Amino acid sequence: MSFDTKWDAAECAVIQLLAPGIELPDHDTDGLANLLWVNDILTFVLLDDCHDAILNHIRALASYPSEMDWGWYCDFVGELPFLDSADGIERLLELIGEHCRPEGLVMVSLDTRGDNHAVGFLDAEYWRQNADLVAAASPLLSVVGEGSLSRLGGDSEHGPRRLAELRHRAEERRRAMTEWERFAENIVALLEGSPVGTMAVIHCDRGGAQFVDEQGVLYVESLRNDETRYAPEINEGLAAHGWTEHDEAWGPVWEFRLPSRHPRYTGTYREFAEQVVIGLRASKIESPTELTVYGYNYYSQADDADLSVLGIPVT
Repeated sequence: MSFDTKWDAAECAVIQLLAPGIELPDHDTDGLANLLWVNDILTFVLLDDCHDAILNHIRALASYPSEMDWGWYCDFVGELPFLDSADGIERLLELIGEHCRPEGLVMVSLDTRGDNHAVGFLDAEYWRQNADLVAAASPLLSVVGEGSLSRLGGDSEHGPRRLAELRHRAEERRRAMTEWERFAENIVALLEGSPVGTMAVIHCDRGGAQFVDEQGVLYVESLRNDETRYAPEINEGLAAHGWTEHDEAWGPVWEFRLPSRHPRYTGTYREFAEQVVIGLRASKIESPTELTVYGYNYYSQADDADLSVLGIPVT
């Protein structure tokens, strides 16, 4: 392969490492990151984007490890109140980088010389076997892991202390929550980490709630059994929190709708999660431990959410 003179040695090494068969353009008009993006090697992450959009981009990569464990995601959401937006996004990338390693992959980040990241996945053994190319690409390409992007963790003098403090505060905050507050936090984690269109039906023998994250709106409906369908005390409790009634063929349905205010933010999801809990408790459900959940994606079966983050049985 012959390289155009506009491509320097580090850029050539990046291309040989990530996309050895790629056809190079005659002119470097869009840059290396764009070249790898249009060929589905890397994806861009903007530091002011919302988490669900970021995760959608990452999961759309052909190299994404679809079997990766996401059990850590609820804890990450618990850290978000103590992070600014950019640190939160970079922390998310670092954690993905850490948790893709058991799948035999490394997450790499290309220096875009801008306020964004271009990231993708590469076979870890292939990375080790090409140490010379890795060294040549190192001015531009690095492995993403804890502390590699944000000010948290890593080898910096304040990083480990700051990360330990952050984790301690998140753990204290979660311990101080009631079980319903923790359940609301789990709903936030589900919505933050799932594609648009995620629907969940949470229920027990006395009723429940179903909610969906649609384009432009978040809404939740109260599920009732025959005994509670017309219970005035439940209706009054929901009305007091801004829920409204509408008629369906099978009877009245109470719902709460919240404009999702794109781009989505954790605060929006927290406000909505509180309403989901209000709907459940209005139906006299005493504890989240009584509940089970099932669900799907409103738009695509390929994008079903991981409902296990709710911490209740998935049926």
